[in-house]
Amino acid sequence: MPSSSRVVFWDFDGTLARREDLWSGALLDAWRRIDIGAAGTVDQLRPYLRDGFPWHDTATEVAAFYVPTEFYRRDAWVVIDGAEAALELTRAAGYRNILLSNHAPELPTIG
Repeated sequence: MPSSSRVVFWDFDGTLARREDLWSGALLDAWRRIDIGAAGTVDQLRPYLRDGFPWHDTATEVAAFYVPTEFYRRDAWVVIDGAEAALELTRAAGYRNILLSNHAPELPTIG
């Protein structure tokens, strides 16, 4: 089998890296981006996110603009222990590593 056809597929979120509080955390970060003094917590936001994001007022619409930016901010993610070693082992064995995500179309732009 040619080495170019040897591939390992990895799920990004939860396998190689994790983001604390996921989308709720990104919404809170986005809100703090437009209101530095925002004192809310993720636990306070969660009840309002059960049925999706409530973009009904102007401030929330502005925060919504920043949610994807905040969600994919590199310093918001933590590489899971052993992930880098696993990627290096498969690469060294001649496999091509491919990251997959079912909810992160912006993943290729995270560098």
